[in-house]
Amino acid sequence: MARIAVFGANGTIGSAVVAEALARGHRVTAVVRDRSRYAGAAAAVVTGDVLDPADVARVAAGQDVLVSAVEFPLWAAISLLCVVLVQGFFVMMVLW
Repeated sequence: MARIAVFGANGTIGSAVVAEALARGHRVTAVVRDRSRYAGAAAAVVTGDVLDPADVARVAAGQDVLVSAVEFPLWAAISLLCVVLVQGFFVMMVLW
């Protein structure tokens, strides 16, 4: 199964993505800004900011898929895509 990191795992959509990925047998890393506020299940929980390229690069190491369920402006989404595509990752972004 895939190793999946989910940015925004504390949110409504992020927590649903984490739960579904775990139910399907994937190894999930929940990426949150405040670890003390995370109450969900995951193989690992790490802190990180999706708008910080260094955090994205750190979290991406060892992952097969990165999912962003963070609501942010389009410019930030483009920035994340650029950072991740340079590293050769598939990115799924949940935009609303």
